[in-house]
Amino acid sequence: MVTADKRQWKRSQMVNGKSLQPLSPPDELWPMSSSLSPNSVRTGRLRHLSEPCYSSSENENEEIEYKYLDSVTSRTLFDLIAVLNTSFPDYDFSHVKSESFSLIPNIESLVGLVDSKLSSTVTNYYELKEALWREVDNVINIQNCKIYSYHTEYSGDPFGEDGVIWSFNYFFCNKLLKRVLFFSCRALRSDASLNLSAEQLWGFEA
Repeated sequence: MVTADKRQWKRSQMVNGKSLQPLSPPDELWPMSSSLSPNSVRTGRLRHLSEPCYSSSENENEEIEYKYLDSVTSRTLFDLIAVLNTSFPDYDFSHVKSESFSLIPNIESLVGLVDSKLSSTVTNYYELKEALWREVDNVINIQNCKIYSYHTEYSGDPFGEDGVIWSFNYFFCNKLLKRVLFFSCRALRSDASLNLSAEQLWGFEA
């Protein structure tokens, strides 16, 4: 986090930076995280932090057990949003909520998804992929990372614009290194990409 972001964090915080905010569950294509047993998922449902808990029993006033599959601290959420704002300075992500992010359960599935996307759009990608992932690992040490995805729900960001066929946005967060690597890509219709530079077409920020 740069100095300006630190100042903004201190100004904006009215709650504990370690307070938890709910994340959306990963898309159905992601396998269940090994840290979650089937029973821990089936006995409850996701709820927002502000949603009350009630029990499904004969006594309607009893509390029911709800479970968060994943959550993120307010500080980490601030960092993720700051990365988006820095990477896309022409857009404002300050309104983005924690539910726009998900925790990726495992790196293997992420690599497979990224490889599938890029192999269909990048010539000879399979000759490049080993070098790509090796460089990512060199920069951020993947095994020590928590990985988050951002899925757009807003028309006012670069991933929901006209001409965008698909996009992915992943944040590799290494707490030990105090570093976040942002790995982002958009696939655009050919007519929508004619006026974009190479830097605008590809995003790879650390």
